[in-house]
Amino acid sequence: MREKNGECARQSRKIERKAARKKSKIFLAGMKKDSHLCNPETKGRLKEQNTQAQAQGRKLQNMTD
Repeated sequence: MREKNGECARQSRKIERKAARKKSKIFLAGMKKDSHLCNPETKGRLKEQNTQAQAQGRKLQNMTD
């Protein structure tokens, strides 16, 4: 159990660092909302949210350019 929690914590930190690098608030907001990464059902949904958030981020960036 402890190892599983450690793995999840490590994964969420990894994602937060990735989000910080991207400087995408939308990306990070999506992560924070579903921070329980252990659950396989939410993992798929998170992946879906990420792609949507990234697409939305690109749209916003294109508008500002």
